[in-house]
This record gives sequence, structure tokens and C-alpha cells, in this order.
Amino acid sequence: MNSLHPNLRVSLLTKSAATILGLVIVGFACSWSLFAQETPVTEEQESVEAESGDEAPRSEGEPGPLEEAPIEEASEDDQNPDLEFNEIPWELRPYRVLISLAFAADPSLTAHFREQLQSSLQSRIAGTFGPYWKFEIETNGWLIPATPEVLERQTATELKSRFAKSAFDKVIVLNVEDSKHLTLTGWEWDQNSETRSALLQHRVVDRRLRTDDAFDLIIALFRPLARIDSTEGKSAELRARGAELLAPESLEVLLQTGDLLTPHFRYLTREGEVRNVQSVPWTYLRVDSMIRSRLTCTVETAFASALSGSRRRVELMAIRARPSFPETRLSLVPRTNPNMPLVGVRVRVYDELPSEEVPEPHFEEFMTNRFGSITISTDVAAPVKRLLVHSGGAVLANLPFMGGIDREVTLEVPDDAARLEVEGNLAMIQGELIDLVSRRSVMLARALSMARKESWDECDSIMASVDRLPSISIFKSKIIAVQVPGVERAQANRDKSAEKRINKMARELEELVDRYLTATPVRDVKSEIKELRQLSSRSKSGS
Repeated sequence: MNSLHPNLRVSLLTKSAATILGLVIVGFACSWSLFAQETPVTEEQESVEAESGDEAPRSEGEPGPLEEAPIEEASEDDQNPDLEFNEIPWELRPYRVLISLAFAADPSLTAHFREQLQSSLQSRIAGTFGPYWKFEIETNGWLIPATPEVLERQTATELKSRFAKSAFDKVIVLNVEDSKHLTLTGWEWDQNSETRSALLQHRVVDRRLRTDDAFDLIIALFRPLARIDSTEGKSAELRARGAELLAPESLEVLLQTGDLLTPHFRYLTREGEVRNVQSVPWTYLRVDSMIRSRLTCTVETAFASALSGSRRRVELMAIRARPSFPETRLSLVPRTNPNMPLVGVRVRVYDELPSEEVPEPHFEEFMTNRFGSITISTDVAAPVKRLLVHSGGAVLANLPFMGGIDREVTLEVPDDAARLEVEGNLAMIQGELIDLVSRRSVMLARALSMARKESWDECDSIMASVDRLPSISIFKSKIIAVQVPGVERAQANRDKSAEKRINKMARELEELVDRYLTATPVRDVKSEIKELRQLSSRSKSGS
């Protein structure tokens, strides 16, 4: 036996053990049959037992032979599994994901093809994500027809009405078509932010790698979430959802240094249900450092305190944002009249704003077309730019902007029509002031020259013309006549910034009037002419 091959030896031992077990079972069956034959139950015994009606004693509450055991009612937590799931710590809470495969009606997409793709995706995702995802894969039955065009038309509002009451945190729909080439198209809908990602499309070059391509597209569509715990100035501390369930090396699905997130508020009712979700515009969080689920981010925003305020029944969340389009069309409209495009507005796009370290940073300058829009290309190396919208001498907007997130974005800026009108009218008054100061200086010089030549008639005529020139009070009246209607118009539009700019321009022009239209030069020339006249009179009388 010892000289046998180890595998053969194991096989013989297994067969021997099976034979012994079979003999034991047969012996037990024979013993049981003999016992049953030795103690038969007669019909008389059965009738006696039935007539006696005696029953074996049972404890209180125990069901009788014909009674059913009472059905135990489910507790409130069992009826509502979301309560138990939401008690899981945020950094240990997995994502509940639904992957819906929408196959086009192409002959090559057979039932075997569909089952094979679904089965291979199931194995691939389960082996990669592990506890990070609790997912299901289904064959889509509501996207009719299953084409990329119909998939693109699905809005976030429609998806909310379809999936808001489901238990899934993420819904990823993949459309598979094979009309000319095997093509995968999909988007992700996120229940936390109630937003839909951009539509991504991938062409499968090698059909044998269709599972790998579908898996890569799912990874690209997935947008992880983070909870904003605290903010201080331009810094924020976040926790990534479920990040403790994966190793830090899983960088394809986890947030990583350099990623950008967009924040949103979730307003809750007293019962903890979501009442409203509001995104924070023109605000981005850049991941500076990360230790597993803990993130430290820099806040780039157009507002003084975008992420501050009361946290009572409010959840402050953030979701990863990545450019999906090569360019973004930015349209500028006034806040009071969004249907009227702003034409001829100057826009500067900076990589970074001027500072002491970089006083003249690189920038691109655009001018809005007749539709009030410009096109900004996506920069993967520096995705967040700084936009400065100029109107005349004023800056209407100074905000961060990330191109490639959407195809088209509309920026509402203050209606600057009132300020522009005031600025134009005040510029005309300033021009009049400059002309008046120049003419008065020339006239005073001529009058002084005539006085020195003792041409008193001409000198008196010039000084009379100087006295008839507009005074300071006349100019200030003109300024007020322009300022008041402009301020009233700005107040009607509830545009405090325009109101401040109008008052500032009027005040600055009044200061110029007081400085350059003062009567001091006229008095000095008149005093000098008087002295010259007296000297001339004395010289004549002395001669």
C-alpha cells in the first residue's frame, strides 16, 4: 500500500470509506423495519385512542395538532430595510447599483450573446468591487427603441420619477447595438444628487473584448460620492462613501488626488426624507490629499461663503466631475431678461488670476457673438479656469469654470444696461468738463496777455466770456440728472452692484468737477489783471 502512487492511494481510501458508510446505512434500515413489524398498531387501538379524545399535555400557547402557529409580525426595521442600511457608517456603506443592459434589435445580438455578456459582467464586477458594490444586472425593458438617441433624451427629471422610490443609489444604463459596429453607449443616474452624467460612447474593436470594454465604460461612468464634514475658508474636509471597503490601490473607482467634485445640498424633512436637492453653481472642490476615506480639498467658488450656513436637516454632499466633451458653449444673458443675449461682451479666460507671484498670467480673450455665446475648449491639464466678464469698465462676473462637463452652459450676469447708459452719459459730461477746463485756461491766458499789452477792452471782453462759462453747480445738476434715473432703474432690477457702480461713477465725476472747475484760477487772473491795470494807471498819471 505504501508503494502506491499518492493519488491512487487517496482514491482507494475514498472508495473504502464510501463502502463502509453504505453498509452502515443498510444495517440501520433493516433494524428499523424489524422494529416496526414487532410493534404493530391495531385498528382497535386506533379506535380507542380516537374515542378517548385524550391529548398529550402541552404548554400554554403551544398550537394543537390542527392549529396553525401564529405568524410573527415583521418589525418596523424589517419592513423598512433602508433604515438599517442607512445606519451603516458612511465610509463603510456600499453602493447599491443597478446595471441595465438595453440591447438593440440587431440580429447579431442573439440570446446567447446577451446571456454571455450579462454573466461575464456579473463575474467581473463581483470580483473587482467585492463589498464596495451591491449590484444587480438586468435586461432593460423600458428603453424603446434601444438606441443612443433615445438614451440621450432621458432627462434627470424623468429618471428621478422612474427610480426615486427604488433601493438603488446608482443606475447605469448601457445600450448595446451592432448595426455597423458593436457600440456601447451609456450614462449614470445618481439618486443622491438627482443628476445624470454625460452620455459616453465606446466602439468595440475586438468583439472578444466586449466584456472588458463594457466594464471600462461602467468604471468611466461611475461617479463616487463624498460627504462634506467641515469647511473653513478655502479648505474643506470630506469623507468618501465606502472607501474603507476597497484597498487604496483601487484608484480607478476611488477618488484620487487632483480629482474635482461639485457640491450639492440635500434638504430633509422632519422624517428624514429628501425634500429638495440643490446644486451649488460655479463651485468646485479639488482633492489635495487623501488618506483612505478622508479627503482634504481646496474650494474654488464665485461666492464668499458657498458652503457655509445652517446644517439643520441639511446634508452637504459632493460628487466627482470629469470633463466629457471637447468644448463647452457658454452663453451670457442678463439676469432680468434671459431671452435677450448679451452681444459684444468681452470675456477673459485665465489659467490663474493675477497675483504678486504671477502679475501677468496667460489668458485668452473672447467676444460674444450675435447669439451672446463663446466656445471654451476643454483643458485636461488645467480643467478649472477663471472667467472675468467685462462690460465697459466694470467686471460683471468673476467665477471659476470647468469646461467639458456640459455641452452648453448659460451664465446669468447682472443686467448692465442701466449702468452702461449712465456710464455713457457721464462720459459725455466728463468730455464737456475737459473741453470747458481747456477753453477756460486758454481764455484766461489770452485775457492776461491782453492785460499785459494794455488792451483793456479786449481783456474785459474775454473775462466777461469767462464769467458766462458753466459753473460747478450746473455740472453737478447734469450729473444728478443722469445718476437718479440710473439708480432707480437699478433698484427696479434689484441690482445692488449696478446701483453701487452708478453712485461710484457719479461721485468720482463730481470730484473731478470740484477739482478742475474751481474758481481759484479765475480769481488769480482777475487779481493779476487788476494789479496790471493799476500799474498802467500809475505810469500814465506819473508821466
